[in-house]
Amino acid sequence: RARGTHYVVIDPVLQRGGVIGDFAEWVPLKPGTDGALAMAMVRWILDNNRYNADYLSYSNQASAEAAGELSHTDAAYLIIVEPGHKDEGAYLSAAHAGLGETAEEEHIVIGFNSGKAEMASHAKQAQPDYSGKVSGIAVKSTFRLLRESAQSRSLEDYAQICGVSVDKITGLAREFTAHGRRACSEFYRGVVKHPNGFYNGFAIHMLNLLIGNLNWKGGISAGGGSYGAMTGIYDLKTTPGGHKPTGIRINREGVNYEDSTEYKQKLAAGKNPYPAKRAWFPHTFNVYSELLPSIMEGYPYKADILTWHMATPFYSVPGQHNDEMIKKIKSPKNIPLIIASDIVVGDTSMYADYILPDTTFMERWVQIGLHEATMVKGTSVRWPVIEPLTQKTKDGRHFSYETFLIDVAEALNLPGFGDKAIPDKDGKLWPLHSREDYYLKATANVAYANNQPVPDVSQEDMDVCDLGSFQSQFKNSLPQSQWSKVLQVLARGGRFEPFDKVWDGDKLGHKYTKRLRFYAEEVALSRNSITGRSFSGIPSWVAPATIQGQLLDELDPIEQWPLTILTYKGSLQTHSRLSSNTILREIQPENWIEVNRQTAEKLNLKDGDSAWVVTPHGRRKGHVKLREGILPNVITFSVGYGHWGYGATSMDIGGKRTEADKIRSAGIHLNPIMRRDPGVWQMTLLDPVGGSVSFYETRAKLIPA
Repeated sequence: RARGTHYVVIDPVLQRGGVIGDFAEWVPLKPGTDGALAMAMVRWILDNNRYNADYLSYSNQASAEAAGELSHTDAAYLIIVEPGHKDEGAYLSAAHAGLGETAEEEHIVIGFNSGKAEMASHAKQAQPDYSGKVSGIAVKSTFRLLRESAQSRSLEDYAQICGVSVDKITGLAREFTAHGRRACSEFYRGVVKHPNGFYNGFAIHMLNLLIGNLNWKGGISAGGGSYGAMTGIYDLKTTPGGHKPTGIRINREGVNYEDSTEYKQKLAAGKNPYPAKRAWFPHTFNVYSELLPSIMEGYPYKADILTWHMATPFYSVPGQHNDEMIKKIKSPKNIPLIIASDIVVGDTSMYADYILPDTTFMERWVQIGLHEATMVKGTSVRWPVIEPLTQKTKDGRHFSYETFLIDVAEALNLPGFGDKAIPDKDGKLWPLHSREDYYLKATANVAYANNQPVPDVSQEDMDVCDLGSFQSQFKNSLPQSQWSKVLQVLARGGRFEPFDKVWDGDKLGHKYTKRLRFYAEEVALSRNSITGRSFSGIPSWVAPATIQGQLLDELDPIEQWPLTILTYKGSLQTHSRLSSNTILREIQPENWIEVNRQTAEKLNLKDGDSAWVVTPHGRRKGHVKLREGILPNVITFSVGYGHWGYGATSMDIGGKRTEADKIRSAGIHLNPIMRRDPGVWQMTLLDPVGGSVSFYETRAKLIPA
C-alpha cells in the first residue's frame, strides 16, 4: 500500500484476506465467467492501443534480449487459416513458406522491415498484427487471431455475460495498462475448475502477455525453481533392468483418441468414429475423476487390482459418491481386489478389501520444490517429526505405503528393488529395502545439487535436532562422507537460496526464457473425442457446457435452479485428516450453507435456520449462515466437514465395536450431489481440454427444512 499497490480480487465470493483498506477492491462476477471479463479487458486494451507493441514484435529470445526485453512470444507467428488445407490450424512452417526443409521445425513470421516471410528464430523484429498470404496459403498471426476473437463480442455483451459493468471493465483495463510492466494478473483453481476452465485461464494469461511483464519487478514470475531430488549423485529415475510402461492410461490422458485402436477400427468399418465411449484427454494429466468410472466400464480396459494412496474420490470428486457407484465398487465382479493405503478407515477406503496402515504427515518424508510465488530456488524436505505410530515388520521397519511397495516388489523379484537397486553417479548400485534408503538419497541429491554442496551440519544443529540418533538408525543408507551435508538439509528443513537472489535490479533473479504463447497449436489440432469438433487454439469466451456441447444454462435453467454452488477450503479444515482434530473442531464444530442476505430474505431464511440444498442429483441438509461478500444467487460451503468415514460411522473391527464420533459427521458436504454430465455415464462435469472437474457449476435451490 505504501508503494501505491492496488489489489483487485475478482471472485463471486470474497474470502479471508481479500480486501483490506482503500488500496484493495472486490469485483464480484458470475461464476465461470472469468474468461468473459478477461476477454473484455483484452478487447479494450487492443481497441485503445494500450498493449506493448514493441515487445510483441520479437519472435525469439536472442532478438528480444538484444532489444532489452526479457522474454519473447509467438505473437507474430503465422497460423494457417486456409480453409480445407491439410494443415489448417497449424503454425506455418519453413516448408509451407517455400523457405526449404530445416533440421528442426521452424516457425514463420513477417519481417518488420522486409514485409516478407522470415524464420522466427532468426528474425530481428516481426509484424505482430498480420493477415495475408504466404506462398499462396492464407495465414494470420496469432496476435491477429486474438484480436478477432476478442472483437467477436462487444463490451456490452461481455458485461452482460459476466455481470460486471462496462465502466468497471474499462476502468480495470485502463489501470492495468497504466503502470508499464508493473502490473500482473494471476489466478488459481477457482478460474479453471469449470467446463470452460482452460479458456478462462488462457484469456487471463493474455493480459500479462499484452504488457510484457514476465521477468520484470512488479510483473509475473515462473518462480525460482528447485534443487532436484530425483537426479544428481543418485539416479532415482532409472530402474536398472526395468521397462518403461507402454500403452494407454486407464483414464486416457496424454493420448489423442484419433490414435486409438477404437478410432481406427471404426473408420475401417466405415462408421463415424465419434463419439468415443468416454472422453480422452491428450493435453493434460492426473484426470483423477475418470479413474473409477473408467475401470467400472472397462474402457479402455478393466483392472484386476486397484491400489490407491492418499485418495478419497467418493468425498472429493463431484457427484461420484452415489448409490450406483457404491453398488459397483462393492462388487468384486467390477474390481476383484481393492487395496487402500490410509491413516484411517476413510470415506472411500471403507469400501476397500484391505486397508494398509500408512503414516501421517508428521511421520512422512517429502521433497518438494518451493511454490512459484517464492521466486527463489528452493526445495523443502519434510522428514518424520516423531517415530511412526504404525506397527513394525519383523525386521523393524514401520508399516507404510512405501514399505508395502518395497516388500511386494522384492517378493516378486522386480527390478529396481533389493540389494542392487539405485545407481549412483559412479555406476554403483545401492540397496532399496526401506523408505529411508530412497528418501535419504533424494535428500543427498538436494544437498549436492548443481555440484554446489551445502555446508556441513553444525554440532549445535546436531544437538537441537537430535540428528545423531537419527544418523545411527539409518547409517547404512548413505556413505559416511555424505551424512554431514544431508543432515544440514534435514536441520534446515530443506535447501533454500538466499532471499537477495530474488531481484537483479528491476529484473527477476530467475528468468523464464521459453516462448510465451498466444496460440496453443496442439489444442487447435485436436478434437473433442465425444463431438468430433476441433478445439480452438486461441483464447476466447467459451460458455460452460457439457462434454456434448449443451449449455449448462439450458441443461439446468435458472428458473428451476436459481442458485450456483461454490466451495472453498477454510483455514480450519484444509485436509481430510483434520476432521479428527478436536481442538479445531471446538473452534468451528460445523460448517454452513453460506448465502447472501438478500437471497436469504427472498427465501424467508434467517441466520442459523436449517435448509435443504437440492440439486439434480440429490439433497443435503445444513444450517444457513447469512453473510456479506458473496454474490446473490450463489451459495458456498467450506469443505472438510460432513464425513461418513474417518470415524464418523460405527463399525466392527476384529470383533471390537468402534462407536461413531458424531463431531466428525457434523456439517454439510455437497460434493456428492454436484452435477454430473448427462452425456457420459458417471462422468462429472469437466473441462474437455484441461481435464479439470467442475466444482463451481452445479445449479441448485435452497428450501427451508
